[in-house]
Amino acid sequence: MQKSELLINNSADIIGIIDAATFKIEEINEAFHSILGYSSEETKGVSVTFFLGSEDRVRFVDMAKQPKERLSFDTRIYCKNRSIKWLEWKVVVKNRKWFVNARDITEIKEVERIRNYLATVVKQSNDAIYIHNNEGQIISWNEGAEKIYGYTGHEALKMKIWNIIPHHMQVEIEEIVQKILQGEKIELFETKRITKHGRLVDVLLSAAVITDYGSDQKSIAITERDITQQKIADEQIGQLNKNLQNNIAELENTNKELESFSYSVSHDLRAPLRALSAYSKIFEEDYTAILDEDARRLLFKINYNALRMGTLIDDLLAFSKLGKKEVQRTEVNTKELVEQILNEIKQTTPYRASIRIGGMPPTYADRSLIRQVWVNLLSNAIKYSDKKEFPEVEVGATNAAGETTWYVKDNGAGFDMKYVDKLFGVFQRLHSGSEFEGTGIGLAIVQRIITRHGGRIWAEAKVGEGATFYFTLPKMEG
Repeated sequence: MQKSELLINNSADIIGIIDAATFKIEEINEAFHSILGYSSEETKGVSVTFFLGSEDRVRFVDMAKQPKERLSFDTRIYCKNRSIKWLEWKVVVKNRKWFVNARDITEIKEVERIRNYLATVVKQSNDAIYIHNNEGQIISWNEGAEKIYGYTGHEALKMKIWNIIPHHMQVEIEEIVQKILQGEKIELFETKRITKHGRLVDVLLSAAVITDYGSDQKSIAITERDITQQKIADEQIGQLNKNLQNNIAELENTNKELESFSYSVSHDLRAPLRALSAYSKIFEEDYTAILDEDARRLLFKINYNALRMGTLIDDLLAFSKLGKKEVQRTEVNTKELVEQILNEIKQTTPYRASIRIGGMPPTYADRSLIRQVWVNLLSNAIKYSDKKEFPEVEVGATNAAGETTWYVKDNGAGFDMKYVDKLFGVFQRLHSGSEFEGTGIGLAIVQRIITRHGGRIWAEAKVGEGATFYFTLPKMEG
């Protein structure tokens, strides 16, 4: 075997002869089979276009039409395992033959692809990404740097990094640059920069040294993220947290004052009320015989208002204690609870209303608290419908959009919806005490209980035609 044949067969490049008209392989070296993975029998007499995609096949044909003695182009080529390689073709055209030298440049193309990808990422990044040499001369400047610092790329390439370093920090930055040049990598270092227009910005800096290929020249690649707004937001959050802590402390003091007030109400106010009731009772027993009807009426009012004041104190204490009671959720059989409450109401306050109970799914709530809700809503419905000739109360639940809504509906006195915002306020009554008894605290208690459960409560009504109260509770777990 001649030396030239040895060189051809041992070459890493593809060397061969191809028919210029049909592109059939006439001769080809082992590099072709090694790169594509086909045996010599499989490629013998096969057109080289067989291994090309449609786009590259068209290019091949177009190149063949050119009246040139030398051709140079790149194509992709499909290997036997369907992987793709890039070949750089150098062709000498002679006697209707292509004398081919093709080099595998797949790795070079991949490097170019990655480089282009990274260049795009760097170009479009909102962070400032730039490179300066060991003397501080800026040699690369992306769009993010333009946005943050205000210098165009053309301006930046004529500058050194000291243009964007605050004067009082230049010694510190010089020390950091020396550390980086010595191989130390800086990550997420917080510092300051100054813009073209003199505005100070806070940045988070990362930096690493780059050694230029083929020389010992070192440069520094820097990424800086503008965190000025984030710092402002952090300071605001810090101030809000401080204010919150102060508010919590004030709230704790207020709660202590409320507890003290509740104790005073419970003990100091009850004593004179008990005395008033006791003395009026004694007076009634001892002097009824000599009292006229008007005096007995006034004495009755004294007793009634003393009892009403006691009830009001009880309701106020119940309302104030709601905020301290921990909500203990359990599964509650709602229908059973409502029937039990109605039986208890009938034993203490017989009613005429016709009660209709619809579907009542179980719920997940604090049993003692949700009991107070139903007691208040059912008692109100019975009370406010009692003056009707045929009083009716309906209780039930509906499901919509994955949420259960309970309701208590009556055909009683109703109320004007323009006052609905006052409905759940403490001492806010939409009917006079002479019409219907009450302290004006019941619905405020109901709303607080529902809110503490994470639910909602509202009402709809029409004067003289009744009212409907609705409330929701979070779905049962599991």
